[in-house]
Amino acid sequence: MYCKTHEILSHVVPLPKDLGENFIISASPPCKWIQDHTHYYRIQPKLCGLADFFGVSPTTKLRAPQWEHPEYTDCLRYSKARDMPNRCTSGGQTTVKNFLKRLEEIQVFDPSVPLRYNQIDYTMYESAVDSAVKYMLFFLGIEAETQRRIAFRHFGKLTNVTLDCTAFPEDYTRYVFLLSESKTYNAHLKDGAFAQLVSSAIAAYQCNNEIRLKLKKATFSYMIFPAMIWIGSVPTFYRIAITRQLSMAVAEGGFRPTVTTEVAQLELPIPDRWIKYGMWRVKNRETIMTILENMRDFLPNDIDHVPSSWRMFKPLPPIPAASSLSGPMAPNMRNTDVTENSD
Repeated sequence: MYCKTHEILSHVVPLPKDLGENFIISASPPCKWIQDHTHYYRIQPKLCGLADFFGVSPTTKLRAPQWEHPEYTDCLRYSKARDMPNRCTSGGQTTVKNFLKRLEEIQVFDPSVPLRYNQIDYTMYESAVDSAVKYMLFFLGIEAETQRRIAFRHFGKLTNVTLDCTAFPEDYTRYVFLLSESKTYNAHLKDGAFAQLVSSAIAAYQCNNEIRLKLKKATFSYMIFPAMIWIGSVPTFYRIAITRQLSMAVAEGGFRPTVTTEVAQLELPIPDRWIKYGMWRVKNRETIMTILENMRDFLPNDIDHVPSSWRMFKPLPPIPAASSLSGPMAPNMRNTDVTENSD
């Protein structure tokens, strides 16, 4: 993820001794977050099955994809763009063909494939993944955009984060609801990708509450963000609950959260021998589309009413009202909590 800061961030605060005498944490943009940041803020992934991830009974069958247009089902019929008819007479077929072409670019820039003497343009590779994810969301009727930049406050310093791919509501109020982080197959990047995804979710929470303030509406006490990390074309899904306490701990930097934030993690539920093929295998693609369809339940249709699915998961305790915190973000957090309804 590319991120550009407005200024040199030099404000540092020593960590508690339980994290090591020599380790310090500084005001960092999300693209610089590593595993130590999530450890400091008591954030950890928790591996879940499908039932636990979606908060349903183990016997419940996931909802099949609800296509925005019948022709979009062609994305599950063809493996490659050249398999489609030469003449695409409708916009839906053309869109699917463009999607399959992006998948071909992912194959070309896959570091596990010895093409072009393994000289990989990683920027183009990740861009192809972002575009493919946007197409998949579009097929389901979810508006999305790539390379959106939003503000992020850490340790009292303001910087920016560029989101690889994000979904937003159709009313174009610029809220952020769904996050996607794409990386290459370099295995050592996966832990860093998780830290960057969580920090992006915190930035999205801050962004959404700033929008609420501008609209003179009550801010959210917590939000649930469906999210994905794409290592190559293989996704791992996450359900990230961001609370006011965690957001303030990151924004102000003067304290650590008092409770642990567990991030639900769902690995792609397909046999190991097929994992490496990612979106290239049509059956894998069908599974991914099904999970994306059911992650729609985490997205609010009406921003003023929290989705019922959010109430399946207990939010972390809010920060005490008699807090002694101060700083640029503190006044923004004194608004009425929004947990089920507002306005």
